[in-house]
Amino acid sequence: MDAESIRQLIKDALEAACMTKGLDAADFSDETVLHGPGAALDSLDLVMSIVEIESRFGEATGAEVNLADAVALPPEESPLRTLGTLAAHLVASA
Repeated sequence: MDAESIRQLIKDALEAACMTKGLDAADFSDETVLHGPGAALDSLDLVMSIVEIESRFGEATGAEVNLADAVALPPEESPLRTLGTLAAHLVASA
């Protein structure tokens, strides 16, 4: 799975997990902050998004990834910091 496909997977999962917020995948870029100060998601949206991303990533690649542990890391160390850092983490995990 290439980097652009993974970015789209993340955007689609974020949109699905945050459907009630009216978020649109087109509004997300690599710089979109997902975790920490200035985050586009609240804590519940983040957890729902993690579950959705893990599920979609597993279905698409057959690889298992655990992003829930990353929430415990300081935001500056977390792969969940931005959409771009998350995409890079998943590319490395694929």
